[in-house]
Amino acid sequence: MQISKLSSRVGLAAILLIGPITAAHAQRPGIYFGGAWGAYSIKKSDLDDNDHVLKGYIGGQVLPWLAIEGSTTDFNRLDNGGERFEADGKGLAALFSLPLGTTSTVFAKAGQFW
Repeated sequence: MQISKLSSRVGLAAILLIGPITAAHAQRPGIYFGGAWGAYSIKKSDLDDNDHVLKGYIGGQVLPWLAIEGSTTDFNRLDNGGERFEADGKGLAALFSLPLGTTSTVFAKAGQFW
């Protein structure tokens, strides 16, 4: 599957536009959730291909400046004869945020991805 530069740019633009909206809503204590789509390219020995990656996450804003977030990521499977790449993972992170006005937030995220 060939992923075009245009679709990657459209996806990136959507994430950049939606990010401040979800960050503003995450300022109140409570549960939030979301998803992301992206693209990746792998070039290793005989395996040279592009594919998409899907991510889902759910978190809880426990304090105005602290959230705990869990995620799952699916990198799809690439298969080229004898070479194969398959990866899925789960993550857990803490997000520390600092509001900038009423619609934006700067945050730092620290965690682990397995």
